Amino acid sequence: MERPVCSVVIPVYNGERYIGECLRSVLSQTCGELEVLVIDDGSTDGTRACVSAFCETDSRVRLIGNEQNLGVAETRNRGVRLARADWVAFLDCDDAWLPDKLKKQFSLQRSSGARLLYTGAACMDSEGRSLGRSFTPPERVSYQDLLCGNEIVCSTVLAEKALLAAHPMTQSQLHEDYICWLRILKEIGEACGLPEDLIRYRFAENSKSRNKWKSAQMTWQSYAYLGIPFPQRCLCFLRYAAHGLKRYFL
Repeated sequence: MERPVCSVVIPVYNGERYIGECLRSVLSQTCGELEVLVIDDGSTDGTRACVSAFCETDSRVRLIGNEQNLGVAETRNRGVRLARADWVAFLDCDDAWLPDKLKKQFSLQRSSGARLLYTGAACMDSEGRSLGRSFTPPERVSYQDLLCGNEIVCSTVLAEKALLAAHPMTQSQLHEDYICWLRILKEIGEACGLPEDLIRYRFAENSKSRNKWKSAQMTWQSYAYLGIPFPQRCLCFLRYAAHGLKRYFL
């Protein structure tokens, strides 16, 4: 089997409702050979049957089952460990990519030499209807920039496997992806993005990011987990709050 240019890691738990749309968006990518690792974290609905149907018709799709529920952080880490490609892309099972998402990111990677890349995201509701707004990130983001607010939506990320392996996700009860990006940027300095809506991001009612108070608490706890000193933590949190007000309400 030809070695893939990218391994797409999709953690899923009871995602029967959306996994089909998610997988079709991956399999329509125009960037070259892919492998798609769908890692089931103990689903009790029809997720496995749905993914198995894709496996039967497309050899790029692999269904991998966790022996026990591991949580989203360790499930993504398992996907990184199993990836055969040098580049890994994350995608949540209720989100979807536009067809040229990976192609445009690899083009940016070649021109910039970036090791961590991201894109913008158009928000949709649980029924797939547009919410009329987007997350539009800057073209570059540093460690200090990211401390003021997470500009990187996980389902937009393309990163070196070696980088993700060196900084595995942890703390699923917090912002596990945010912690990971901060650790990576502390090492490499900067990530590069495309301020284009290249994914459709489902803004679910019960998501961690939708509950602003809960999200703020988890951000504060994430700073503490990372060992950021209390005075700096307070300053970062004030900047985070200001960033959030601008991002969501202005």
